[in-house]
Amino acid sequence: MTGYRVAARRATTRSKLIALAAGAAVLATGGIVTSLAAWTDTEYVHGGTAPGTGGVSASVFEVEQNVTGAADGSGWTNDLASPGGLVDFGEIAQQLSPDTTVTGFVRLRTVVDSLAGHLSLVSDTAAATVADEDSLAHVLGYRAWVESDAFAAGFVCDEAPDAGDTVLVGSAAAFASLDTAGSATFDLAAGTDDDPGAERTVCFALTMPAGTSDDYQTAPSFDPIWHFAAQSFVAP
Repeated sequence: MTGYRVAARRATTRSKLIALAAGAAVLATGGIVTSLAAWTDTEYVHGGTAPGTGGVSASVFEVEQNVTGAADGSGWTNDLASPGGLVDFGEIAQQLSPDTTVTGFVRLRTVVDSLAGHLSLVSDTAAATVADEDSLAHVLGYRAWVESDAFAAGFVCDEAPDAGDTVLVGSAAAFASLDTAGSATFDLAAGTDDDPGAERTVCFALTMPAGTSDDYQTAPSFDPIWHFAAQSFVAP
């Protein structure tokens, strides 16, 4: 009987060891991990620019004009609707005679903090008006150009562009019909955080050619109209 009891105790001990081993295996394969609390954390990011400079926002593109000869920084306006600022051709333009040319100018620049821009000259004098043989617009011609020289007090446009000027309409030797749009573009520099962009001056020369018929002495007066189509770009 002794041998039987010893064998039975050994079998019981072996069963307990197997059970303990199995329990340990359960703990090793997941029991310990699932019984602990997990650490958590959250990280946020946001789109924007350099710290302290604000969030995402739109750029600015705005051109302004000056039809005065003021050299003190005054006279700058926005004229977004027709007829806009007055290009002053002088009193002679009220009494044009054959073989007479008058000139006027407009100064253009971008505003503070504006992008740079490409500009083109568009005529708003209708082709139908020019084609009307009873209209003074039928006989008048013009040319336009961007001055290469910087504007200064006392500036007056010549009757024709010089070498180095950017010709927009016509040429130094010829005038174009009043309904002719510019064939070239020009650029305005961007404004900075503190200052507007460098200005440029566009000259207009308006002429009544020699040999104009006497019939036009009684033609009604009219205002030729132009505008500048401007598109922004990011300067390199």
